[in-house]
Amino acid sequence: MKEYNRLYREKNKEREREYNRLYNEKNKEKKKEQRKTPHGIRIRNYSDWNLRGVIFESDEDRDMIYVRYIESKKCEVCNKEYNGSSDRCLDHDHSITDAPNFRQILCRRCNIRDRWQNHS
Repeated sequence: MKEYNRLYREKNKEREREYNRLYNEKNKEKKKEQRKTPHGIRIRNYSDWNLRGVIFESDEDRDMIYVRYIESKKCEVCNKEYNGSSDRCLDHDHSITDAPNFRQILCRRCNIRDRWQNHS
């Protein structure tokens, strides 16, 4: 079945692309509203972390860290309250690219200045 689906997608790539384009155009507002739901926000965060190179032990680990991230009110290094949700950062080790690399949840200032290094 997987092979059949792959061959179908290959054969009908342009047709599917056009269908998806029309669907997205028709449902633009609906999709915009879905992104504002708690589920949509979680998926957007997961996608953002993935693009930035954050690797988790498992999906369960990622989910637990997400809850910790959302409930976090203060930086884990300087202990100051966040100025807003965009001030909160998921810190990870950029040198590790093939294993879990999450470290902690920081404010933007500590993350930019790598102040976590002084507290390890």
